[in-house]
Amino acid sequence: MSSFCTQPPIRLEFPTFGDSCETSDVLNFIEWCENYLDVRPLPSGELIGILSTVLKGPALSWWKAEKSKAKDWQSFKKAFMAAFLPDDYLTEVEDKLRSLVQEPRQRLRDFAYDYHSLLPQMEAGYAEDEMVSRILNNINPRVAGCLRGTVKTVEQLVEVGSKVENGGKRLLAENLAGLSIAQPQPLNSLLLVPITVKGKEVKAVLDTGSTYTLMQESLWRQLGGDTLSLTPTSPQRFIMADGKVHQATNQRTLNYKWQDKICSVDTYILKDAHLAFPLIAGLDFLRVAGALLDVAQSRYGLKTGTSYTFYPFMTSSIPGPTTTLTGENNLHNAAVTLYYALPPTWKPSLTTPIPGPVPCWDTDN
Repeated sequence: MSSFCTQPPIRLEFPTFGDSCETSDVLNFIEWCENYLDVRPLPSGELIGILSTVLKGPALSWWKAEKSKAKDWQSFKKAFMAAFLPDDYLTEVEDKLRSLVQEPRQRLRDFAYDYHSLLPQMEAGYAEDEMVSRILNNINPRVAGCLRGTVKTVEQLVEVGSKVENGGKRLLAENLAGLSIAQPQPLNSLLLVPITVKGKEVKAVLDTGSTYTLMQESLWRQLGGDTLSLTPTSPQRFIMADGKVHQATNQRTLNYKWQDKICSVDTYILKDAHLAFPLIAGLDFLRVAGALLDVAQSRYGLKTGTSYTFYPFMTSSIPGPTTTLTGENNLHNAAVTLYYALPPTWKPSLTTPIPGPVPCWDTDN
């Protein structure tokens, strides 16, 4: 009678496992067993006996041979997973994590919890900040840009991210004092990324239509390149978008740093008049870097170990209105009108961005 009264007021049945070879079934069985044991802890001897009744088919045959080696739940779990999970199951879970991205109508909270629930299957002992970083890489890039560097835990990510997702109207100053959140900007038509070469950070344009990596002569000089008139060192010629043919003035093998990647790429130097952008990273650069371009999500991925880390493309340098959190318990919307000075040598060009309605050209400045 005493034993009966101490049982939890819910009905549970110990899960069973048959002859399934699916990774998900093996992991689900382990999870269900641990859920049961959380509610109704069992002595090791009783647990070993129950396992003999819930395992079926090949699993039972395996258990009969291994039963004497298992002393408790942890030793059973380790042996069971080693026997029934494929050798590459971690790669399978990693692929699932990489492909799991936030759907357009999916709430950030729901996605974060779904993603977080898969991480324990990796058994990699992820630190909290690493889990946050992985989730940020797979959510809406605009929301991720607001949160990156400001949230440290999954709980903070869900709490603050949900408010940002709802427009930021309910953000409280005591929770995030000093945080500035940029409003969503139109996607840039160029795939801009930050690349460091010879200690100088350059906004490079990723161009899958270019076979080679190209650099303007003026940038080459800024990097400490030859100051004398460059002479062609190779007969390499290029047909540009306007149909004209131009020849490189020089060719150099340069080391580029892209996030944590170091890429050594042959770079062709062209006269400024023949190249619209300071640095164009072509297919040869993308191939050496092993990059993935996710244009739909406005991001790119670089391989780290067996997985990819994703980063957002750089947006236009023309800023828009921002919502700034002040020390008061209010949100203040500020609009800024910017006036751009024209350099003395400025000439209209088809490649020059057309200013929007807010910024104005001021030729007298």
